[in-house]
Amino acid sequence: MSTHPSRRPASNRSPRSLAALPLPLPLPLPPEVHVSVPQPLRSALVIGDVHGCAHELKLLLDKFYFSRQPCSRPERVIFVGDLVNKGPDSCACVRIAREIDAWCVRGNHEEVSLIAALSDRANKESLQASNEESQRSLPDKYGWTRGLSQSDLDWLCDLPLSISFKVMGHAEQFMVVHAGLVPGVSLAEQKLADLLRVRDVAQIHGSSESVQKQSPNWKAFETGGCNPRPWASVYSECAEPETPFILFGHDAKRGIQSYSHALGLDSGCVYGKQLSALALPQGPRPYEIVSVSAARIYEKPKVSRNLEDVVQVLSDLLVSDEKV
Repeated sequence: MSTHPSRRPASNRSPRSLAALPLPLPLPLPPEVHVSVPQPLRSALVIGDVHGCAHELKLLLDKFYFSRQPCSRPERVIFVGDLVNKGPDSCACVRIAREIDAWCVRGNHEEVSLIAALSDRANKESLQASNEESQRSLPDKYGWTRGLSQSDLDWLCDLPLSISFKVMGHAEQFMVVHAGLVPGVSLAEQKLADLLRVRDVAQIHGSSESVQKQSPNWKAFETGGCNPRPWASVYSECAEPETPFILFGHDAKRGIQSYSHALGLDSGCVYGKQLSALALPQGPRPYEIVSVSAARIYEKPKVSRNLEDVVQVLSDLLVSDEKV
């Protein structure tokens, strides 16, 4: 498969066709859903949830990427998704990622932002075609999407749901996904909503209390569930020697999570904490978690969801049961 999983020529998509699509807009799957990089990377820098914090992203890259000689820089920068939304400058984060030819997987905030952006543009096209003057308002939290170019939108639409790769000198097969995986379920059978949103898993009613390897007896939850456990903890307990090592985000409340076969990199930058990354040098040098501190609190974490939030989440999950 392509070693540039997040890139595709803008000419392959016709923006004029969006006007005929229903609103709110169901987002299609990317052209390459699960990308496997054929050649091992010399090194990599895998960055956690940025959420539009362009200042901190620049600091992290200045410290661990741009300040190094080209021959010693990480060969590839990879984002775990949620590059955008919530923070002050999501458009700048997209531009930075594209300028350094970074790879990125789709996160739930790319998903909902794209739905908002494409619906907004389709609405404009529909109004132009009918010579109407009124326009649906775009929610403030997605207003930044009007600063994206068409090529930016194409780049975001083409982000895969997972990227698998190896690093020279290391035995592990790494896999980047945004939120996680349901243990015991093959990658091809994972649900879209789980890849983008899972934080916890709970055993399906009637299944054994013990962890059963290769048995899909776990149900995914973003929050809640009966006796929930972090999905990455269960995944690591179920792991076989050849099981991929998962690099993920989406769980700022828990912060950095380290398990035998998974590492969570969302350290809550947008909430005033840190932006973190995993530096994967060419072996046999050890891995290193690096970080920069947030300049300030850009958004306060939600303690609970009100009815409006629940309605928004349900709207976001238009294709929640679609398997990919």
